[in-house]
Amino acid sequence: MMKMAGKPTTKTLRPDLEESVDFDKSENVFITGDNLEVLKVLQESYLGKIDMIYIDPPYNTGKDFVYSDKFQMSEEELADEMDLRDEDGLQRVGLTKNEKSSARYHSDWLNMMYSRLVLARNLLKDSGVIFNLH
Repeated sequence: MMKMAGKPTTKTLRPDLEESVDFDKSENVFITGDNLEVLKVLQESYLGKIDMIYIDPPYNTGKDFVYSDKFQMSEEELADEMDLRDEDGLQRVGLTKNEKSSARYHSDWLNMMYSRLVLARNLLKDSGVIFNLH
């Protein structure tokens, strides 16, 4: 589940000085971008220092986005992603066929969110909060 979070990033943060107000005096940072990459970049400098994180990922909107929000995976993909195979590569657990009660139904979206929420939690102060619109 943490495969995406563990991959290194080559991204960096750059201030938008034209859009900023009193950039050098501000104690606040407003960041826009792919939230997974941003969260990775922030790990070293902001670990345990952030008061509030707001993440608004798309969820079943059916709209056109830069990346697909229609997350589905096959039973094979789910078994690989959730480490449901034994050392011989055989699936250890059977999955239900009722998609609405199956882990497959929204597992890709949940895996996407899990990586982001774990990285986000690392950045928060003990009193910090995460707001996730969904």
